[in-house]
Amino acid sequence: NVSRKLVGVPFVNQSEVTKTQKYTIQSNNNPKYIIKGSSSSVGVPYCTYFSIEDTLELYPYMGESKCVLRAYVYNEFTKSTMFKNTIISST
Repeated sequence: NVSRKLVGVPFVNQSEVTKTQKYTIQSNNNPKYIIKGSSSSVGVPYCTYFSIEDTLELYPYMGESKCVLRAYVYNEFTKSTMFKNTIISST
């Protein structure tokens, strides 16, 4: 759990954030490391309606001594809300 300062959120200037992560290793000809995470906040308006999901993929770049890191982040809505578009546009 981490406490974060918030900017632009009405009535709240900081919130506790919980992040969980799981990793897997896909080993075939080119190994790929995948880290999936989920973050949720407490005390932020409508925080029970969504979580922030992220995926990191790390794999070798065409046999060189370099690697590629791809990052994906998205909102996962757990409840329906008429403020969905507002939440998406402010993240």
